[in-house]
Amino acid sequence: MITLYNVLDKFKEGYMYADTPVYDKKGKYRRLSYSIMVELSNGQVLSISRGFTWDENSIPWILQPFFPKSGLYAPSALIHDALYYLTVHERDWVEQEYIKWMAATSVSPKQMAFRYWAVKTFGGRWWKRNKTNPSERCKRNRLFLNISTKKSVDEIYY
Repeated sequence: MITLYNVLDKFKEGYMYADTPVYDKKGKYRRLSYSIMVELSNGQVLSISRGFTWDENSIPWILQPFFPKSGLYAPSALIHDALYYLTVHERDWVEQEYIKWMAATSVSPKQMAFRYWAVKTFGGRWWKRNKTNPSERCKRNRLFLNISTKKSVDEIYY
């Protein structure tokens, strides 16, 4: 299971990232190569199944030389996007979780501040859409996601 304490090691080992991008009419995405389980800071377990797609960090191309979309930034973006698709938590909590995962992967304070500002400023539109009128992509991605308690996961796997 991936936690705030081992996420950087797991990322360096190749977890939480896709080998090849996936393209559709609306852009380039990453597809998760295998299923993962992530223990969130509140103790819940987020299961993300193989096949889930996300757009990494939504950074305009002009800013990407200074604020890359992928690499070290992928794990926190994956978790953030999954939680944005589910919309089962409050938006503020999801954005605080995003900061925690960025800190856990050693993202610099400058990068964290910009990315958090961008999500706070521009993410509300997507949050509201996913909550009230989800797109087909959102609906499809929800099929790859599950939230459960750590206790229920332990009962299943141990």
